[in-house]
Amino acid sequence: MTQGSPKKRGASGGGTRKKTGGASGPVQGDLFEAAPPPKPAPRKKAAAKTPAKKETPPAPAKRPAPSRSAASPPKTRAAAPKKQRSAEEYEATYPAPSLRDLPLLTLLCILYAGVVLTYDYFAMLGDVRTVNWAVFAWRPGQIFAALQPWADSAGVPGFLVNWLDSSLLAQFDLFKLVMWGVVPLLMCLWWLDLEWFRFNRWKPLDRKLFWVCGALGVAAVISVRFIPQLSAAYPGMGGMPFSTRAVALLAGLLWVVSWLPAWEFLHRYFLLRRLSADFPRFGWLLVPLAETLYHTQKPWPEMAGMLVFSIAATQWTLRRGNLMLPFLVHLVIEVALLILLVF
Repeated sequence: MTQGSPKKRGASGGGTRKKTGGASGPVQGDLFEAAPPPKPAPRKKAAAKTPAKKETPPAPAKRPAPSRSAASPPKTRAAAPKKQRSAEEYEATYPAPSLRDLPLLTLLCILYAGVVLTYDYFAMLGDVRTVNWAVFAWRPGQIFAALQPWADSAGVPGFLVNWLDSSLLAQFDLFKLVMWGVVPLLMCLWWLDLEWFRFNRWKPLDRKLFWVCGALGVAAVISVRFIPQLSAAYPGMGGMPFSTRAVALLAGLLWVVSWLPAWEFLHRYFLLRRLSADFPRFGWLLVPLAETLYHTQKPWPEMAGMLVFSIAATQWTLRRGNLMLPFLVHLVIEVALLILLVF
């Protein structure tokens, strides 16, 4: 009994060492051995995530959104800065014109048109009180008178110069042709836009507009017989022989050819293009002003009609970039007036 007690004590106290020291297989702990320290519970891992949630303070309770009228200023106050900015941008885009900022080329065009129109205005009036303006009324007969002595002395055949003294060219205005047409054409020949003289920029409605404007122009010409001021300024030739009236009609047509294309080119291309490029808002108004001032030598109904025609024609030319419709309508009016006077 005394010898078996140690075995029991060894079995109870040292049995673990015998099993761990065996060479038969891997060491396995005793089921009755003291358990290892417990592993962290899964909720501790979840607890590790909770501090991240606790770091962000809880969102405050949602309050009712204030009304738009109370939260933001009225729309009128918010739109005021936009209006102010747009006004500043507009002033930067279209600065107010001044003589200091006036482009030199535009000033030259205005000056040239004013000078040649003034010269011709007083030449048509026949004013000789200050200057003999009649010297600017150039006719082919004057060239014939200057060339005839030289042609006779040089033995030049007469048919080369005698045609200048024809009765058909008695009214042909060389001053208008040269100073209104040829010289301005040479001045802008380098940047000439040929589309202004074609029909490519016409729209389908413009053809109908031409017929309507032409009909209105013919009606205005017919009214000459019924307006005393105009009938006195444009007497007819009904009592003259037919041959005389036919020659007068041809001479009148040549006279129209000498000045009408040059007139339209001077105003609605040479002058209008420069004014619309440098003063796009109100520069075009100078064209109707110049045409109306030139017609102050005519009866007031004709001057008023020229003002209306010039405003409409200049606006159409500016929008289309083309002067053919005003030219054709003006041509219809002049030819209709010639026919009315001759027949």
